[in-house]
Amino acid sequence: MSSLTASIPSPPRKPSTGLVSGESPSASPKLKKTLYVITHDRHTPLSPPVNLQYDLRGVPNPPSAIRERYTGQSRKVREGLMYDPGFRELLEDARTEMRRYAGC
Repeated sequence: MSSLTASIPSPPRKPSTGLVSGESPSASPKLKKTLYVITHDRHTPLSPPVNLQYDLRGVPNPPSAIRERYTGQSRKVREGLMYDPGFRELLEDARTEMRRYAGC
């Protein structure tokens, strides 16, 4: 059983805008955001603490024949998960929360 953790580092307190005097903000480079996805057991605390965390223990495992032959990167596994309404709801909630947190 594992949890999925999404960690989006906070931007620096005083980010350098890179603007030249008189230049408009739209001309400045956009701040890159990085999403780190980590799977971990539920008993070991993560260090440093994370920003967002999702419990995947309720997500059903694929049938054993699929698990033995494919990984989570397989289209068959992804398609199988998408048949589960609870997984689709969890995925959409996570997308919404990540976008809100990242300011997208």
